[in-house]
Amino acid sequence: MALIDTYRRNVTRKRDEIAKLTSEKAKEKNKIAKARTKIDSANSAIGHTKNTSTIKSKLRDISNAEKDITAAEKKISELENKLSKAEKDLAEEQKKVEREEEKIHKQRIKEEEKIAERNTEANF
Repeated sequence: MALIDTYRRNVTRKRDEIAKLTSEKAKEKNKIAKARTKIDSANSAIGHTKNTSTIKSKLRDISNAEKDITAAEKKISELENKLSKAEKDLAEEQKKVEREEEKIHKQRIKEEEKIAERNTEANF
């Protein structure tokens, strides 16, 4: 029974890892959305002003937001790779659990057959 418990713990751990990675991915997507909002706001401000200092400042803001987007997209890509691996590992661990459950089931059937056979022999 200990082996199946280990496999089940591994499944739980992989599910937790997938949930954590999914949460991190959502945070990165939120960063992208905020950066795009900053870009839109800066573009709007540029359209409404003629002050060169303000325009330069807003262009810097846009540049920084674009860098943030690039960094977040890179992080999302890394997280997707980790998610893919974790999902593959989860599937493997689930197969191990299923195989072990089948093995235990077969052992129980054999034991029940032996007990039934002993009972039949004892009755004769």
